[in-house]
Amino acid sequence: MNPTLSWRAVRDGSPATARALPGETGGGIVWRSGSGRGVDDEDGTEHTMGGTFLYLHGTGAASPEADRTRIERHLRDDLGIGDAHVVCPPWGAEVGPPDLDILPALPVSYADARRSGVEEGRGLPEAAADFHAASLAAVGADPALPAALPPGLEAVGLRILTDVLARHRLSLTNGVVDFLRNVLFFLRESDRVRAYVDEAIDEARGGHRGGPFVVAGHSLGGVIALESLTARPVDIDLLVTAGSQAPLLWLMGVMPGVGAEAPARHPFAPWLNVLNPRDPLAFRAAEVFAWAEAPPEDETIEEPRDLLAAHTGYLDEPELYRIIGRRLGIVR
Repeated sequence: MNPTLSWRAVRDGSPATARALPGETGGGIVWRSGSGRGVDDEDGTEHTMGGTFLYLHGTGAASPEADRTRIERHLRDDLGIGDAHVVCPPWGAEVGPPDLDILPALPVSYADARRSGVEEGRGLPEAAADFHAASLAAVGADPALPAALPPGLEAVGLRILTDVLARHRLSLTNGVVDFLRNVLFFLRESDRVRAYVDEAIDEARGGHRGGPFVVAGHSLGGVIALESLTARPVDIDLLVTAGSQAPLLWLMGVMPGVGAEAPARHPFAPWLNVLNPRDPLAFRAAEVFAWAEAPPEDETIEEPRDLLAAHTGYLDEPELYRIIGRRLGIVR
């Protein structure tokens, strides 16, 4: 970290258009990395750089305190912002759908296995390891060796995969259902969820101490953030969506509030959409919303590389914060 680096917020009131001007003075606010404070070199007024970062989680169990800690650490370590006000409204716990037990809908063998104390599969990583070992065992290979199925055994591989998925179906189906129930709940109860998010944004804006104001959302949280800010635009510096399904849902026609013709509205801007190409639940927005008055910008990150972390690991990826910093003009 370079503690002497400074950058300038352009005086049009939009840090999103700031230019990095190390050491330059003369018309504007010069911010000091790590200090969180700056001085207007025209009138000597002191300003606070820390800014506000409001984050909306996606599906799955939310952990606001853990998310806040992770975001604060990356803002400090990757952007040199040590006093940002980070807000993580737990919309899922407050206004989201109730937990769901899918066991009554599955074949009776799964209920019998649970009653008999048989350990359930724990998820995709375990299923992948199970498939690898079962595949090698089927051809007489050592499961410890990273070999592949010989050519011509596609049918055997498919049967093994089917058996493995069946063994892990309860945990895998729970994951899929958790995602779907949250998406369907939001589409059905969008007004209720947006009202909660609107209140959270207003409260955060009331405590805003200067510097950039960013609203970010992961996965479904990005969809909620986009719909909320589009339906009721507020004065913030940047909307960030990461691993978001908003472009897909709009193409499917289930985001009626976003559109080119009234009563729909053009999507909120400025909007930065970040995706990992290995994330199967992330979609490009720039081309889908090219018709907008101010189309979103797509940015790509290449890490993490494995299937699950590619979708769940955005908050822990330093490049995400560097992209946001460049977009805001906070260039280190």
